[in-house]
Amino acid sequence: MSGNDFVRRLLIISVGSSASIHLLGRISAAYPDLLFRNKIMIIESSRKMFNDAIDNLTRIYKRNYAKLRGRREEELKEGFPFSAFKAELRENSVLLAEGGGGATPERGLAYYSENREVVLDKIVNLVTNESGEREVSGIIVLGCAGKGTGTLVTPALTKDLFAETKIPPPLAFITIPFRFDRMSIQNAMKIQEYLKDVPLFLLDYERAIGAYVYLSGEVPEKEIPLRGLYNMVVGVLTGVLSTLIEALNYSTECDPPLDWSDIVATLLEKGYVGTVTYSVRSNKDEFVKYWKDDISTLLFLRTKSRPTRTSAVTIIRGEEVPYGIAKDVTSFFEKFIGASPRFYSLYRGPEYRMISLIQGFHPDEITPPLKPGKGILERLLGI
Repeated sequence: MSGNDFVRRLLIISVGSSASIHLLGRISAAYPDLLFRNKIMIIESSRKMFNDAIDNLTRIYKRNYAKLRGRREEELKEGFPFSAFKAELRENSVLLAEGGGGATPERGLAYYSENREVVLDKIVNLVTNESGEREVSGIIVLGCAGKGTGTLVTPALTKDLFAETKIPPPLAFITIPFRFDRMSIQNAMKIQEYLKDVPLFLLDYERAIGAYVYLSGEVPEKEIPLRGLYNMVVGVLTGVLSTLIEALNYSTECDPPLDWSDIVATLLEKGYVGTVTYSVRSNKDEFVKYWKDDISTLLFLRTKSRPTRTSAVTIIRGEEVPYGIAKDVTSFFEKFIGASPRFYSLYRGPEYRMISLIQGFHPDEITPPLKPGKGILERLLGI
């Protein structure tokens, strides 16, 4: 790829240490173009976590820069371009406080409230240039509910960004912790006051259990690795973000061409929450055979009853998109979740991939409920 291939950059904002170090770090390790082609911003309330996140992303940048140049990492001298990346990342980011949120969401929210204008002004400046023209086509917000900073700052920031007329509306993704983790889920419950006012996309770690078992085959439930479940969420977000970025930037290979306004006009309805689902297969034959099972199983949020009406943006990526799949997408989604998706074909290969952003789930019907108790695994095992 030449440097001119990507012209529509996104602003990627990670909120809190879990999102900045683990979520964004692992996504960037799997998809380094996220760092190379976009603007990155970290919002943190602990100086140590702030520095750790910047150092981690800089290491990932350096490691993958070496791969692009066909060099070993240790052969590269310190300095440009790594120093420039690190300096820009630090300049783009905001440290809200020194000592962290202390696993207390109200404290993190208070830090944000004190620095709200600083944060929003910086975001507006990152999106627009000195003449007021937009340099960024869209905004992605990443957060993890359960700790002190990401839990309430993520939805509060997202709500504030919707009110800013100078910037594009954001897509905000926030993870929901396992129900056995009492303190984290009690903290996560506090986002519920935002769920009917702010259109957030939720990725429930409870749903990663079924996804892991489905993709891994027979595995004893008690032996499912916790890291493997976290990596399921990283995997789906990596697929969603990489596919979105490609579709936005390769207009000549996307039919119809996809614009950020197409996404947000379809998906951002207040009063409901969204989630994602996906299918990734190495070749066309496997994709044709399994995509319906994948999309049905790898849905990262469930509600007690099937939504009566949802909206969806679905992108199929591959060297060619079979006519039969294109014809079946609409009827399948209408039956599956009551959606008539906006459907886009992205002619890039060789891997075949379908990602779908779906909005229209009622936050009061999320299952398992957002409260401490039995999760998916406990219910399966009857414990």
